[in-house]
Amino acid sequence: MAYEFDLLYYIGLFKRSKMTIILVVAVSMFLTMLFSLCTRTTYISTATLLLGGGEGAAASSLGKLFGISGGGGASSSDIIVSILKSRRMVRDINEQFKVNENPKLWWSINTRDITAGMAIDARGPDPALTERIANFCVQDLDKINNELEITAQKPMAKVLDPATYGSPESKKIPQKMTLAGMLAFLAASMYMFLADYLDKLKAASRR
Repeated sequence: MAYEFDLLYYIGLFKRSKMTIILVVAVSMFLTMLFSLCTRTTYISTATLLLGGGEGAAASSLGKLFGISGGGGASSSDIIVSILKSRRMVRDINEQFKVNENPKLWWSINTRDITAGMAIDARGPDPALTERIANFCVQDLDKINNELEITAQKPMAKVLDPATYGSPESKKIPQKMTLAGMLAFLAASMYMFLADYLDKLKAASRR
């Protein structure tokens, strides 16, 4: 069976199915909005650090072993990020705040570069917890640095702004609804085309 594409035919097909497509898109967007509103709010607290530079961050013997010398090794920013992502930091946070004892508790930390410094973002379900975790990360950085003698600079970074009570993070509901509507439109259109194609195949097989 030769299947020819007819633009006017498909425009007419869209017109005949427009109410179904609109309904599918509207339901998808509504369900996405409802699901987003029902999800638990995530809070974020941010601590900002000023980083020392150059000679002040010269590494100790352990730092040299890992190639973290001030002359051409890793920057203080790279070292801090490595510590924040280490299993040692994860263990310290979990032990300090007894995260493993409460299945509803969770947390995550991320870093962002800022001018001459770094921002540490702590996320979690409790605004007081995110504040405490972000500030604890700064304290634990120096504790780990002292234990391992990674850099000669003490402290590793100066706190420009300590973390404050967590702020609710945007759920981006309009963006999610728009994306859901677009995907629903594509899915409904593909289903419409496929159903029409199968109907044509059945009609041709009866001839």
